[in-house]
Amino acid sequence: MNRLIRHSLAGLLWACATGAVAQSVEAPRYDVQVEDAPARAFFEGLVSGTSVNMLVHPEVKGRITLTLKQVTITEALDAARELYGFDYRRVANGYMIVPATLQTRV
Repeated sequence: MNRLIRHSLAGLLWACATGAVAQSVEAPRYDVQVEDAPARAFFEGLVSGTSVNMLVHPEVKGRITLTLKQVTITEALDAARELYGFDYRRVANGYMIVPATLQTRV
């Protein structure tokens, strides 16, 4: 597969999921680069190899291209939300990704 997916979020996601990051310590930052990746694969790839769960709604579709440098997992998810409209929620056992919806911002 010629699509490039590079990320190093395993430690960050584990720390966020387990609460291991102290409030006074800044969350680790990572580089994330994806090119024309299926949305589901992008979100699931963020937690690949970790104990963190990624719940992706069946209607999440589309392709994602992002190049982010030195971001936290929250910033990566925020970027995907801003650019592609996918929303996410932090849940007790990981993250839940829901389909892009029409949003009105004031």
